[in-house]
Amino acid sequence: MVENDAAPGDAEQIAREYGASYRLCTYRGLSAARNLGVRSCFSDLLAFIDDDAVCDPDWIRNAVSLFEDERIDIVTGKVIFHSDPACTSAATHEFDPGDHLVDRKTKDWFGMTVFGGVGLGGNFIVRRDCMEQIGGFDERLGRGALMHASEENLFVFRAVDAGCRIGTCSRSLVRHPFHDSNNSDAPIRSIAISTAMVALLALEHSRHFGDLCRYLWGAIRRTPQSWRQRPVHLLEGMAKSRLKVYFALFAGPFLYAFTAITHLIGGTPNFPAKGVRGVEEIAAQSAAPKMRA
Repeated sequence: MVENDAAPGDAEQIAREYGASYRLCTYRGLSAARNLGVRSCFSDLLAFIDDDAVCDPDWIRNAVSLFEDERIDIVTGKVIFHSDPACTSAATHEFDPGDHLVDRKTKDWFGMTVFGGVGLGGNFIVRRDCMEQIGGFDERLGRGALMHASEENLFVFRAVDAGCRIGTCSRSLVRHPFHDSNNSDAPIRSIAISTAMVALLALEHSRHFGDLCRYLWGAIRRTPQSWRQRPVHLLEGMAKSRLKVYFALFAGPFLYAFTAITHLIGGTPNFPAKGVRGVEEIAAQSAAPKMRA
């Protein structure tokens, strides 16, 4: 178990009660915590699920069966969203990637990986060899970071671009609370992150600039994508917030620039220390070899 905070919290006691290992990640953000978790275990398969999600009893079994094919490096699955934290209410919407194989030969693999057509980070299993080849999650992205999303999208894009293959499995099921159901600004934030990702791809992966332009032109023309289904209720209210939408579109590249420069100068930021133990953990992690993200 990895806890992402300045000092240990309830997770440490929970881990002790169940005999699980515990690590404190004082580097800020989900990607940093996941990278520490990868460095702290030695299994051939690495499974990721959000801390507030509820997995189906056969979640792992159904996903792992795909790894019998040695050509598959990553398996993603279905996520059903619910309005209550216990995930007992009727589903508000779902993400179902279907049952597909995705690699560089797949039509529009670029758009599928970068813009959320392959899988979500809360239902995600990857071979350790692939994780080490890619270098882990980009610590500039993910919950808790300035670019607070799309870490899994960038990872699967880099993986497929490096020659890895992804298998998607509808039978591998996770249920997740939908926290933004009452937050009208959630779609606006999503737009800002999307344009920030466009800037990142254009500058850091320029050899795919043509693919990026083709995808953006299709988005402008509202060309339907077979792999993307946006729940209508997630976009409610956006027509009344055009100024916010335009602001988000233009703010994204500046968000990327600020994030890139900040990370280049200072690396992954730490939480402010809350006590001696938190400071010691920071020192220990700084001395340890880092996985390049």
